[in-house]
Amino acid sequence: MILAEARTGSTLLGDYLNCDPSVTISGEVLNPFSTVGIAQKAISKSAALRHIRYSLHSPRTRVGGVKLHLSHMAAHGISGTDLVRDFPEAYFIVLYRSSFAEQFVSHKIARQTEVWEDRTGKRAFSGKIHVDSEEFTNYCDGAVRAYEALLKDLHLAAHSIVISYEEMATDAQSLFREKVFPFLHIPMRTITTGLKKQNKRSLSAVVENYDDVCPLLEKYSSVQLTKPVENTFSAESIFKFA
Repeated sequence: MILAEARTGSTLLGDYLNCDPSVTISGEVLNPFSTVGIAQKAISKSAALRHIRYSLHSPRTRVGGVKLHLSHMAAHGISGTDLVRDFPEAYFIVLYRSSFAEQFVSHKIARQTEVWEDRTGKRAFSGKIHVDSEEFTNYCDGAVRAYEALLKDLHLAAHSIVISYEEMATDAQSLFREKVFPFLHIPMRTITTGLKKQNKRSLSAVVENYDDVCPLLEKYSSVQLTKPVENTFSAESIFKFA
């Protein structure tokens, strides 16, 4: 299971994993706007968990996987403990983005353009984004709380790896060779993707009020997330801010 917030690279990660013919990673199975998702209203937690199970076992490949956004899990009241209980043999990849600032801006761009993924290379963003300080702070605080809630289950933490979007963007092949494929017991192979980056410009070029919010953006531009150790857990133990 890929466990992540939106705009952290979960589709990219799924693409890379699907390069192995023995693996099928389904889409966002709890996303109400996805063709493989389910509605959020009038759907019980048990029904949502059954849908996850169905999605995992539908592919005829040896390995089946799903993407679960933390906000969609929260909408159905599903915790990390629920996943561990219902899927004791699952492997978990916890994906995050070290730059909460880039993540926030990516989310704003996607909402503004209604383009959530691009495989053509013809939908590059050339506009500007306004960053509201309070909205951005609340967004970052919400992301911290979501990952804290997930990793509080130490069994899940023990059966997971934590990787960042930035690691994939820097050297995906090495990351998969050294960390991802060994964790999943999958033979090494070349990974590729058809995804195109929608915004290649710096924050200073995209954020119209960059000078006003620069110190705040920089505070959340290099966040490090690590798994809790044994029986210790605190926000300070898993998150480090540059």
